[in-house]
Amino acid sequence: MRQKNILLLLTSISIFIFFSAEKVFSGKESQEKKLVPIPEIQIDYPEYLKPYIDPNYHNKVTRITDSKVFGYKNPRHDYSKTQPWNANGQYIRIRNNLLDGKTYKLIRKIPYLDEAKWSHINPLEIYGFNGKGDFCRLSLVNDQIRVLKKFKDYDEVRMGPWEGNLSTDDKYVVFAARKGKDLTVILYNIPEDNIVANKKFTNTWDRLDWVSISPSGKYVIFNWKPTKGSNTKVIDCYDHNITFIRRLANQGGHGDMGYTANGTELYIQFEFGKQRGIWAYQLQDGKRYRLLPDKYDGGHLSCRNFKCLGWCYLSCNKKGYKEVFA
Repeated sequence: MRQKNILLLLTSISIFIFFSAEKVFSGKESQEKKLVPIPEIQIDYPEYLKPYIDPNYHNKVTRITDSKVFGYKNPRHDYSKTQPWNANGQYIRIRNNLLDGKTYKLIRKIPYLDEAKWSHINPLEIYGFNGKGDFCRLSLVNDQIRVLKKFKDYDEVRMGPWEGNLSTDDKYVVFAARKGKDLTVILYNIPEDNIVANKKFTNTWDRLDWVSISPSGKYVIFNWKPTKGSNTKVIDCYDHNITFIRRLANQGGHGDMGYTANGTELYIQFEFGKQRGIWAYQLQDGKRYRLLPDKYDGGHLSCRNFKCLGWCYLSCNKKGYKEVFA
């Protein structure tokens, strides 16, 4: 496969180090070109902020984090479903370190927020939690944290936990609130400071992997175990009022929500068993189709490219198919 471009981390436009793309989401399994194995060429550990040319694909690569500079071991971006670059590419956030989005130099330390997410609209704002119950917004204009909503009636409140996101208009977010073993799912309107809907699921907290609003704000997706004795998770789709619509998938793998090129909203995930591969589910009607075949059977997946519809970015770790691509 011929390399065309390379990025470190992710942006609103492109995510991860990626190889040349084969196809935009079309509703059909991707038609792959024949891939030729490329033996790995070992390189020395790269110096911090000193670009080098990758001998495999002849791209310029830069290591942008350093344990001594950042003050803790193994600094890296949070997760494949959390974008490090802000909405206009000016900054990169690595935990509470603010980097220049073009030179990658450390600018300053900023206040720490748990489960921090960049605003999709305002490039100088970050949303997250200050502690276990205060949903906040951080402004980089003055590094001030403003509490938007206090949740005092729960043991903890999370955005996911960890794998939730805001709708792409920054209007809606879904919280998973724990009280003892009970789970309450809360749909919150940020600009109106209004709880739109909430629903309690008794003795369910330990069964939840994550819950999140969809990019459009129309759907709430659960990745959880359907019953107390279940060994595997499922993917369930609820509406804006947290009313059950349908079960999307009978197994819950690593996945994310995004769009096709024509704006159809999807949930995409890795699946295992007899139908291994990358599968997509249309949120509006539950239609299911396979994007990639069984050899792509594990890794990470992201659709944080909210300004560039129709793409999904993956890393796969099966022996013989260890690839990172769009």
